[in-house]
Amino acid sequence: MGQDQARDWLTQLANEGKAGWTAHLECAGDPAAIDDHFDDQLVELMHRLKDCGGSVSGRIDGRYGATFSVYTDSNSASEVVDLALAVFLGAVNEADMPPWPIVRCEVLTFAEHDRELDE
Repeated sequence: MGQDQARDWLTQLANEGKAGWTAHLECAGDPAAIDDHFDDQLVELMHRLKDCGGSVSGRIDGRYGATFSVYTDSNSASEVVDLALAVFLGAVNEADMPPWPIVRCEVLTFAEHDRELDE
């Protein structure tokens, strides 16, 4: 499933009241690969994830990541990770981000995310 298809499908599921998850993915790599366009690339990544309620972060020490919502009928964390990876990697590609490996991938149900925020 392509990034656009995954994003459209997740938006449709959200509109249908499907279960929600929070996904957080982070990449790390060689800071020397960061060029003068890194800030613009981060803005583009944010635009690519806006339909999923995405927020992005980036650091000049060689990291960038995103947090966004995933909606699905599935209760399987591994299936949600697969969906989140499809959306994230598609957005990363389209934003022309450095092709660094994913070093963190976490999904939480909305309820679990809320519980952690309340701690």
